[in-house]
Parts: sequence; structure tokens; C-alpha cells
Amino acid sequence: MRKGHLYFLQFLMLLGSMCANPARKPSAQYEANNPVNHSHSMTKIQFKEKFMSSIEGIEYNEMHFLTMYFSSRVLKWNYMFVYPSEKTPEEKKNKMFVYTESDSVLESAIVLNDTIDISEDLSDLHKKINQKKNNVYLEESTFQEAGKLCIPFTNKQLGYSNPKSFSTWLPRFIYPKDLITWMLSKEKPFIPEKSEIEKKLPVITPAFVLDAQEYINNTEESAVVTWLGHASALVTISGINILADPVFSKRASSFPNTVGPIRHVPPPCAAEALPVVHAVLISHSHHDHFDPEAVKVISKKSPDAVWFVPLGFDAHLMQYNIKNIVCMGWGEIKTHTYTLESGKKRRIKVTSVPAQHWGCRTGIDIFRELWCGWIATVSDAKDRSISKTMYFAGDTGMCRKEFLKIGMWFNIDLALIPIGCYEPSWFIYPQHISPKEALILHQIIKAKKSVAIHWGTYDMGTTEDFLQPRDDLIRDRKTLGIDSNEFITVCPGELIPF
Repeated sequence: MRKGHLYFLQFLMLLGSMCANPARKPSAQYEANNPVNHSHSMTKIQFKEKFMSSIEGIEYNEMHFLTMYFSSRVLKWNYMFVYPSEKTPEEKKNKMFVYTESDSVLESAIVLNDTIDISEDLSDLHKKINQKKNNVYLEESTFQEAGKLCIPFTNKQLGYSNPKSFSTWLPRFIYPKDLITWMLSKEKPFIPEKSEIEKKLPVITPAFVLDAQEYINNTEESAVVTWLGHASALVTISGINILADPVFSKRASSFPNTVGPIRHVPPPCAAEALPVVHAVLISHSHHDHFDPEAVKVISKKSPDAVWFVPLGFDAHLMQYNIKNIVCMGWGEIKTHTYTLESGKKRRIKVTSVPAQHWGCRTGIDIFRELWCGWIATVSDAKDRSISKTMYFAGDTGMCRKEFLKIGMWFNIDLALIPIGCYEPSWFIYPQHISPKEALILHQIIKAKKSVAIHWGTYDMGTTEDFLQPRDDLIRDRKTLGIDSNEFITVCPGELIPF
């Protein structure tokens, strides 16, 4: 599939999603409830200074409006009430305004999210303020106690779409003219020569290839991850091998030997060299995440593997005579017990979690199958207190409310988070997070360790340079004060314990 086809399909995705789930401005109630951006949360002084220097702040100051500041208890969201005083002109005394921190993950802005009617004599002003505060506390407490993962929009004719609660999904219409103009005028990303890539991103022979039996012995009571390139990774927890989005082809397309995004960094091993796999996690149907050729090889070597896939995805696997297929919707949980070669029993609990993305393979099957992220917890079958949990984000935009729930519900030891395919942001950000957003996601879900995926492999047609995701991550990691060992980039084939 050529890059032009990719952009055309992305445009169809945007257009189709707007038909299924029209874009709209988030409500004041949603903005009040939406999880805080902890990385950009302002202090009281910063909040006031930023507001008072704004056009609204100057105007309100000249009209003798007063301000009252408070932070919500649960989400630590900053609020400021701007209300009239006795000196305020009479024609302006009938409204109170509520400002909060912006929902943007990239800047510390302040936005108007509510306008409240008050009586002209100001007699019920403080009552209104207290009522608003109590509503905020109640809504946030209810949210924290419930924490139920959202469900996708579902329609028999249109398939699946992201729910309206995803405020960064299609916030504005993208005109075909703008898209075509950009496609024709955009600069090509810089891709280093092969020799330069080999120096800056060397491919390492995986430990399970160097000595398969030693790998089995060393990982039966430990947890490690091996990045296989792009979004593919092998995670081994207490002897259970979990394979995420296995893709080994030279090109990410329906014709992997002829057309489509080309792979500039080879996988660290052939699919045949993988150890016996116990569970496979597939996030969605895009060609750079689902490789039929790899499926054939893996299913032959690991016939007892359980394939965890989103709703509607089973048809892609049934044609390869795979029988252990588990289709799951967001929030669903499945468990499975395995017996290792040593006789020890392990229990895996897999949860499908929301992701802000879409699915398509042919151009006419947009939204036919669901998409998701995955949580997998492996424990001793008898003592479940001995466990490790991994989170595989797949592809996703910034659905922060769901990420906050994931952080509340799960104790994540390892997160596999995408950092590539993010420029130009005006077009890409509904469906892919940037390195900076990936770091914020890491903080929101409270992962003990995160490994960057979805970068440094294919030329995906976006405009960031080939190795720019790693450079941006390192820069933004310093800016956000995240330790270099907490969110890392690795070389293909490199083994990382967690």
C-alpha cells in the first residue's frame, strides 16, 4: 500500500467516523470531570498570574470582578470562580464564570468551562459557588468510585467508533482540500542511510535465540521484555510468553513483498525463532500490527497459544485454522491457566481496555473490527499475590479519562507505549500520541517501567524524521522530570528485566 493510499484511507477514516459519531464541543460538565494533566498542573500563583494577564483577566479586573480559587480533591483540577462585586457595573452582575486548566496535554492553558446565572443582588452568590464546588466533589468522587471503562459506539451498519467521551477524537472537520494540499507539499522525513541506522539503532540477537533453554530456565521466576521492532514485543512473566502484535514482514501492507511502508530496520529474529508462545495479543487490524505471514508461523509452532483479539477480529484468524481465539470488548476480562514444562501452574488474566484509534485493512472495511489495548496479569495459580502486570497500549490517541481509570484499576509493572507516527499533529493527534503525550500517559497510569514501541522500524508516511521519536522522548523526558530508567527506548532484540 503506497503512502498516498494510506492518507486516503486515513481521510476515509475521519469522514466515516464523523458520520458515525459527529464531532462536538465537550460539555462544561465533561471538562469539569475530565482528568487533570498532572504534568502541567499549575500552582495557585501560576494559575492567577496566567489568568490575570489574559484578555479576560484584564477585562474582569477593570470591571471589579473578584476571584476565588480552589483545587478539586480527587483529580487535583484547578478551578477559579470569577464573580461580580458591588463595584461591578450593574449590567455585568448577573453572571459568574468558572475557569479551569485546559484539557490539552501540551500546554498549561486556562479555559472557560462554565457560566452560571446569579441574582443581581448577589444574595445567592456564595450559595452558587458552594453548590458548584459540591457538584465537582460529588462528580469526581463518583467517578473515582465507579471507574468503569467506557464502551465504544456500536452500529450494525457502521461498525464501531470511538465514544463521545473521547474529547480529542475528531474535534474539528478536516477539509479534503487541506489534506490534499498537505499531501502534495509536505516534506519527506529524513531517513538515515542503512549503515547509519545500524550504528544508531543496532539490532541485537535476542536471548531466546542465543540459548533457548537458558532463556526458559532464567525466566521461569522472573519478568523480561524483548522489543521485536515497531509495535511487536515478547513479554515473559514467570515462564509465560506473551506476544504483542507480531509483525515481521518487509512491508506493512496486504502485499508485504511488493508495496506498502518499507521496513528499514529488520526484526531481530525470524518468527520461526520465537519460543513457544502461550498468549498472543492483537490490538487492531492495521497492517503494521497484524501480519498474516507471522500468524501462520506462530500458530504452527505454538498450536496451543490463546489469541486475544478485539471484537469482530476472529474472522482474520479462523482462515488460518486457529482454534483458541478469544474475542473481547472493552472492559471484558478472561482468565486462562497454563502448565509449564516444569509442572508449575500459572494463571493469566487478560483485560481489554479502551484505545482511541480505528481499524482497516482494505479501505472498505473501516470500523468493521474493534481496536483496543491490553492488560495481562500473570500469577502463580495457587498464590495470586505473586504476580506481574503488563499494559500494551497498541495504537491510541489521548483518551486521558480512560488512562486514569487504567492507572486506578491496575498495578502496572510494565507498559509498552507507542511514541512514533505523530506529525503533523493537526492531522495525526486524534489517533496517535506524541512522545510527550506518551510520557504523560506513563505518568497517568503510574507504570513502574515503560518501554517505547511503534518507532524506528517502518516509514509510516508521517513527517517526523525516522529517529526523531527517540530524540523527542529524551528531550521531553527531561522537561517532565521523568527518570531516564523509568521510560526507556531500547534496540530491537534487547532484553529488559522489570
